[in-house]
Amino acid sequence: MRTGRFDGGWTVEMAIPFKSLRYNSGRAQVWGINIRRVIRRKNEWTHLTPVPASAGVPGGMFRLSMAGTLVGLDLPTASKNIEIKPYGISRVTTDRLRTPAVSNDPDGDVGVDVKYGVTANLTADVTVNTDFAQVEVDEQQVNLDQVHPLIPRETRLLPRRPRHL
Repeated sequence: MRTGRFDGGWTVEMAIPFKSLRYNSGRAQVWGINIRRVIRRKNEWTHLTPVPASAGVPGGMFRLSMAGTLVGLDLPTASKNIEIKPYGISRVTTDRLRTPAVSNDPDGDVGVDVKYGVTANLTADVTVNTDFAQVEVDEQQVNLDQVHPLIPRETRLLPRRPRHL
């Protein structure tokens, strides 16, 4: 991603791989798009296409009827996306107070998570021997006002160590 400033504003250039999107292949397609920029120091949210305040923030961001349009897209053939995440856990136990004593007793477990894009609108998630060490619980939040709470995302969109990009 590249950004730049000029006298009239700013620009951003992004490359989004088609493999990360679900879409139907074809020529001369029309897609809806809206992009939001958040300037926290000003408490300002700006959009590529204006979103009326009545649509709510950030709810209006997902109303594609109000979004801008990308026209004339000639898309490559959609691939059957597949993601395989195998895992392995091992441990060695030593307990000399136990009867009989245990010394360097190895143990392990393996499993796999598979995500498969069956169609553009259907994804199959299969887990064999779930790795509960990876399970995270969303923090419960109570909202008593009109402002929507910002809930942090726990996705693996980017690597945890940016120096590996």
